[in-house]
Amino acid sequence: MNRPAPIRLHKMRTLTVSALAAATALALGASHAQVRVEAPSSDIRGRAPVVTIDSVVNESVAGQAPAVGHTLKANASVVDHDDDAITGTTYLWKRGDTEVGTGHQYTTTPDDAGQTLTLHVDATTDAAITDPAIGFATRDVAVATNTAPTAAPTITGTMKTHQVLTGHVNYNDAEGDAAGTHQYQWYTATDAAGTERTPIPGATSDRFTLTGAEQQAYLVFEVTPVSTKAPTTGLPARAVTARIPGNAPWASAQPVGTFEVGQELVASYTYHDADGDAEKTGADGTKFRWVTTTPESLNYVTVPGATTDRYTIRPEDVGRYIWVIVTPHALTGTPSVGASSGVAHGEIARGPEDIPFASDPSILGTPDHGQTLTANFSYQNHGTSDPGPGTHLYSWTRSNGTSISPGGNGPTYTLQQPADQGTYFGVKITPRSNLGGYGKPVYLKTAVESPYRVNGLSVQSSRTIDIPMTISGRSGSRAPSNLRVGASRGTQGTVNDQPITVQLIGPSGSSVGGSRTLAAGGDSETWDVNASSQTPNGTWKLRVTAPDFGNPSLSADITEFTLQFDHTP
Repeated sequence: MNRPAPIRLHKMRTLTVSALAAATALALGASHAQVRVEAPSSDIRGRAPVVTIDSVVNESVAGQAPAVGHTLKANASVVDHDDDAITGTTYLWKRGDTEVGTGHQYTTTPDDAGQTLTLHVDATTDAAITDPAIGFATRDVAVATNTAPTAAPTITGTMKTHQVLTGHVNYNDAEGDAAGTHQYQWYTATDAAGTERTPIPGATSDRFTLTGAEQQAYLVFEVTPVSTKAPTTGLPARAVTARIPGNAPWASAQPVGTFEVGQELVASYTYHDADGDAEKTGADGTKFRWVTTTPESLNYVTVPGATTDRYTIRPEDVGRYIWVIVTPHALTGTPSVGASSGVAHGEIARGPEDIPFASDPSILGTPDHGQTLTANFSYQNHGTSDPGPGTHLYSWTRSNGTSISPGGNGPTYTLQQPADQGTYFGVKITPRSNLGGYGKPVYLKTAVESPYRVNGLSVQSSRTIDIPMTISGRSGSRAPSNLRVGASRGTQGTVNDQPITVQLIGPSGSSVGGSRTLAAGGDSETWDVNASSQTPNGTWKLRVTAPDFGNPSLSADITEFTLQFDHTP
């Protein structure tokens, strides 16, 4: 095979020798003689740089034939056998005659499906000193007609410690190729986009059980979809949860035991954690602190060294409440330390010589508006000194646990506040001696609820009106089967001998029980109805119908409308 003639370089080297100098040098034979020779040399031939495309690799799915959406990366090397410096290397990707990309990386598009791409790599040297100065190489890259599968993952489940989250692939393949075995990885991330993520070791299935370590972070589910037909592997896709909630633990605690000098109290507490994190115990776990207060003040006095779950009552604790303060610690999760909390048992520490005692306690009176309740008991003292009674302590509460103020700190309480309707009443009695000692408190509750009450309205001759009563906050879904209804009529002179009719209407709008007649002025009626078909909360009505009084300007008054949900002792 004939090789093409080399291209001549456009640079010449000149060699010049003086005849006299040459003769002299030959005659003298001096090794150090200088000779100058001038004569044109022959042309010097140059060589182009050699480009080799070492590989074109699939950066998206390693080892897989290129498909639509994959990023290809060209790796090329250049050698110049004349040791000329390489001044530049360029990449050009073409689909047929169309240039589609430059640079050593190219991401295929749907237009490339089933096509052959041609990669051109050119390398240059300095054309001023060598010719040829350009070398190149090409390589064809086939793009699969079939597209890789895709995924649009989602995550479901309850974001709470020990709960299982499930990643859903939502697989898709444009050609309908069946799904293969997908690849999964779960991460924790510090940002909502899931970019700053850290893989969770071993979390390589489509399910993940929250351990508590993920609290206050985001969770990322990554799936690499796989089909059964080439190209089998798609690009990884990810779903990100909201921030995993983290709740501090909390504890409800109180001391339990006999509140006498020398007796040991135990911190009885219940640990709670909304995220399901287990309690941390031991020296670095849940902490305890015992404090005391006077009955008149909540200024804590910390007992030095009392930092375990047990406490022995000291002589100096007599006459004081004893509290245990618990600071819960969680084994996992963030935050792991809860707020400190605690309550006194309700008893005041006592000594052996002064032990007041309340016997035969009771509540006297009817729980109704304007009525007075009285806390009653018999005082005794079981101490060795047997002192007489002092000023006892009383605390009245309603059935929802709220303390009554003002007026709830004496032996009696008169119902007169709006909040006194529809509730039971309790009282805590702490007996006290004239020496200042406190006894064990006793707790009482009224046997029946107070009724709800509204003032009435006037009903004119031959008219019907509704007197509304709105009730809220009651527990349960049904009203009682023995709801007690009350209605009272005022006196109005000439219409006193004319009867009026009353009927209870439930929150549903239907009548409840039969109607009643208030025959004359000043009459009052109470009756029980089965209201179990009604909800307890809502607007109840007393429907009042007046007869023809003979004059349209005449009217009758309903002074009170009451409902009592529990009236059975």
